[in-house]
Amino acid sequence: MQQLIPDVPTLSEQGIHGAENLLCIELVTIAKAPGGSVEKLNREVNRLLHTAEVKQRFDQLGLDMEGGTPEHFAGIVRAQAKVLASLIARGTLQPE
Repeated sequence: MQQLIPDVPTLSEQGIHGAENLLCIELVTIAKAPGGSVEKLNREVNRLLHTAEVKQRFDQLGLDMEGGTPEHFAGIVRAQAKVLASLIARGTLQPE
């Protein structure tokens, strides 16, 4: 992927390694949302993410698009929390 803002150093170029994917755009709901509603919404979002128009817009923005299940997303959140905790523990990032 090309760097969309070439005059801004990447995290890696700034010495922050292991944090290449800190941006995640997600759709969330309340924990007690009815399962059927969550499944229906998830199916529709995944369908839309795979349309040519949405794929093209994500490409224009330089974003990688990934759909999936609520369980898959929960795994991503857990993995990102571990990465951030590690970066904070090493002093690479400072919590604010």
